[in-house]
Amino acid sequence: CSRRGCSATRHLQVDHRIDWATIKITELRNLDWLCVDCHRLKTHQGWALVHGKGKRRMVPPDDPAHPKNSNAPPGRQSEAA
Repeated sequence: CSRRGCSATRHLQVDHRIDWATIKITELRNLDWLCVDCHRLKTHQGWALVHGKGKRRMVPPDDPAHPKNSNAPPGRQSEAA
């Protein structure tokens, strides 16, 4: 799973960073692997992985680091703890 702190390595689901319904394209640079529980948080409760690649934090919708709340360019917040 791409969520930092999640140790799931099996039964992962492919998730679009930018919703497929918005861009109508699937490309590797727009995909993350998420476990069922983390995918559910993102899809149904508005959580999101912070900008970046690889393992990174997943934050709730009201967190300042959430991509929809952030003014920082993509990639700048991936190192935040």
